[in-house]
Amino acid sequence: MKKCILSTILSLALVFNTMGMTAFAQGGLTDGKASTNTLPMGLSGTTPPTSFTGSGTPDDPYLINDGPDLALLATKVNGGESYANKVFQLNGPIDLNPGQNVSGIQAGYAEFTAIGTTSHPFSGIFDGKGNTITGLYVNRKDGESTLPIGLFGLLKDATVKNLIVTGGYLQSLVSSDMGAIVGTANNSTIENCQNDGVKLCLDGASSSSVGGIVGQSQNNSKTTNCLTTAAAEVKTGGKGAPNVGGVVGLNDASTLVNCVNLSAVASTNNDIGLGSHPDVGGVVGWNTTTSAIRNCANSGIVVNSGTWPKSNMERTIGGVVGKNDGTVTNCFNSAWLSLTDDNQCYAGTVVGYTSTTGRVEFCYGKVNPYDRRLMVGNLDYPKGNGTFDKPVGIVTGCGTLDNNVSMIDLKITVMCDYSDKELTHWTYDHAKEDASTTLANAMNSWMQKSGVSKVEKFWILEGGNLLPKSDTLPSTTYTITFDANGGSVSPASGTTTDGKLASLPTPTQSGYTFDGWFTAASGGTQVTIDTTYDADTTIYAHFTVAGDISPDDNVDPSEDNEEDGEDAFWTAVKGNITVAAKGAVLKVNAKAYDKMPESAMEVLRKNPSVTLVISWDGGNPITIPAGKAAKQE
Repeated sequence: MKKCILSTILSLALVFNTMGMTAFAQGGLTDGKASTNTLPMGLSGTTPPTSFTGSGTPDDPYLINDGPDLALLATKVNGGESYANKVFQLNGPIDLNPGQNVSGIQAGYAEFTAIGTTSHPFSGIFDGKGNTITGLYVNRKDGESTLPIGLFGLLKDATVKNLIVTGGYLQSLVSSDMGAIVGTANNSTIENCQNDGVKLCLDGASSSSVGGIVGQSQNNSKTTNCLTTAAAEVKTGGKGAPNVGGVVGLNDASTLVNCVNLSAVASTNNDIGLGSHPDVGGVVGWNTTTSAIRNCANSGIVVNSGTWPKSNMERTIGGVVGKNDGTVTNCFNSAWLSLTDDNQCYAGTVVGYTSTTGRVEFCYGKVNPYDRRLMVGNLDYPKGNGTFDKPVGIVTGCGTLDNNVSMIDLKITVMCDYSDKELTHWTYDHAKEDASTTLANAMNSWMQKSGVSKVEKFWILEGGNLLPKSDTLPSTTYTITFDANGGSVSPASGTTTDGKLASLPTPTQSGYTFDGWFTAASGGTQVTIDTTYDADTTIYAHFTVAGDISPDDNVDPSEDNEEDGEDAFWTAVKGNITVAAKGAVLKVNAKAYDKMPESAMEVLRKNPSVTLVISWDGGNPITIPAGKAAKQE
């Protein structure tokens, strides 16, 4: 049996309170042969329980008090009871192999059968309540079951939260999705979970995924606020081509938010002519189309080595993501990459390879001074004719960190948007007396300059590490509502791209001329196609009565009828003010008539949204803004 070997393990301390982390628990794995679990070591003489304490409601959850309770849960679920929407609570720490230091393959360890199988998934809610499960152990041998491996094997429409697993070892020689918390998650939520010392080794297995928290996350699953610490390891060996990630191996049509990996992540697989390749990332191995990763960081060494001939497909290795077909936003890598050679290998300090459907934005990563890698690997592989070897999607607002000596000498190279196979960049020197703080400030300010305005700071320094502060990144996509202000308009709203609208509709109102869109129903600032929005916003149409009101339009201004004509004229003005739409601008040509009477001013005060513009022969127009009609003393 070939062993997974990793020569270097990065050890970093991390204070994780800013991400809402609490302490959590661990569980078991499938042995693939029995529907019941082996009782934990030291409990073999215990009578297995037949039911749980509690009723499974939020106020009275089923309690998991010990290893036999966990074994019972696996037996019940794997036998067909999904526990849909039922609530389980870990009532204290559990050691599945008491008195043992489970850190590798050894005879005598009690194996745990994972909770949930492909045909019988777990669909309930499992709350670890800050407790820890220790001693999780699986040794899946050749020819045994390929069911998912983890404390939970397969989740569907389920939630697992507030759980830490520690001091365990999972190994498989067959193709099985493997994660310390969950093997496969389907339309499920994993939040506030931590792998604090469970080592995972997928040895000799192909077409599978392994992650420090979740092996494969699929079908709208969400992994949030999770951590794999430096005490854990995620690695593969032998032959095959799994997806390998410090947090999630394969993120398929799913979301990963506020997750951090500090563990060593490694693949030493060798090609066996399968036409496949390993995708290795510090946080995620492969991020597929329609999947999103945001506010995630890696500080663990990432390794992709082995023998892969040029005739085979390319390997990928990335500080955050190995292969990306989806979106990677506001992510950071502070570790270097390690690979045996560049033979058909795409390596990037943040993303190894991003396809034409991929988007990488507001991301930063450390550059290895020995190989000078770019942040996206396939931007670094131009052919001799000046074109890139593989098409690239969108790369915007990103940068690389050049740290040849220490943080004191840190420099950052800012990458402008990737466009038409060209990249421009410039280098920014840190203030040497406070390089770490300057780095955090620079990353936040560059994110703003790259199209996101008025954002709060999303990167903070905690325990010497750069961490995401929020679980959401301000979107540059906003809904702009069009208020026709008395008229009609279609469509009723629009959506911004990078903070701007592609077009503005033209509203209509009978008898009025459209003057433009403004930020208020009356008055306000006019908006145009170049206006940038930083939030969902309502804008308002302003109108002017079609045509000016003139004495000629109302009465004959002859000398014999001058007094009656003036009265009729101002009566017409008052009538137009009364029926004017909100925000309308009414233009009046008083010619040689006397000043505006108080009665007209009174009507204007009663309609404070109307602006009146009056002109006389030979004089400049006088504007009475909306709501500013003076009261006669």
